[in-house]
Amino acid sequence: MKKVISIMLTAALLVSALVACGTADTASETGASISSTVQTSSAELESSSETKAESVAFEESPQESETESKAASSKAAESKAESSASSAESEAVTNESQAASAAENEQTNDNKILIVYFTHAENIEADAISGATPIIDGYGSVRLLANMIQNKVGGDLFSIQTEEKYPAEYNAAADFAKEQTDSNARPALSTHVENMDEYDTVFIGYCAWWYDMPMSIYSFLDEYDLTGKNVYVFNTHEGSGTPGGVQSIANEEPGAAVESNALSISGGRVSADLQSDVDSWLSQLGF
Repeated sequence: MKKVISIMLTAALLVSALVACGTADTASETGASISSTVQTSSAELESSSETKAESVAFEESPQESETESKAASSKAAESKAESSASSAESEAVTNESQAASAAENEQTNDNKILIVYFTHAENIEADAISGATPIIDGYGSVRLLANMIQNKVGGDLFSIQTEEKYPAEYNAAADFAKEQTDSNARPALSTHVENMDEYDTVFIGYCAWWYDMPMSIYSFLDEYDLTGKNVYVFNTHEGSGTPGGVQSIANEEPGAAVESNALSISGGRVSADLQSDVDSWLSQLGF
């Protein structure tokens, strides 16, 4: 604007000078030219102002873009917060489920289990070689079954051992066992359960001799009252199956719940590969 005013003042002075010199026509033409120039300059200045305004308006668009970007970032933050809250809720549900599972396992573990067994291999002189019961993986056949039961249900193992040891040779051990059976003997035991009252479930295993349980099993049953306990029977044999063992135990322990479904396996079949058979039996019993 200041530039326009300066041009107009200069033009006025020039016209005055020309008039004073007597060149009116020339002054008129010059004045018209100057006026045109002034109008052109004014138009250019207006055009420049409009261009500048457009430029300013254009320069403001990045601010709008920045505002939109901030809004998008805010929305993303809200989405992330919602996702985090959902993850936290999911984690809380998982932790609650794990806690419930742990509590259930703890209740199951409250049912204490004792696995009692008698095997010839653990009732001979320490330096003798057993011929009555095959030694498998370092154990007698009944002990091996007891280990497999423990693998599935846990619990404590207890070996019934007698004060008087059995002959190591098979035939001599069989003759000794027959004498005990015929006389309904109750051999003295050298091992004892100190906390029988703490157990709710008792497995009783043995090797069948002369169509009956070893007399050491009867000694064990005479020593302990199994009233109120769940009792399960397993045994090995050489053809006699389960020779009345379940019924004999039920007769000796009338207050116990003796399961009729016993596990009876031929001694010749016992091997480390029987775990699945033992697991199947235990599953039938609800373990």
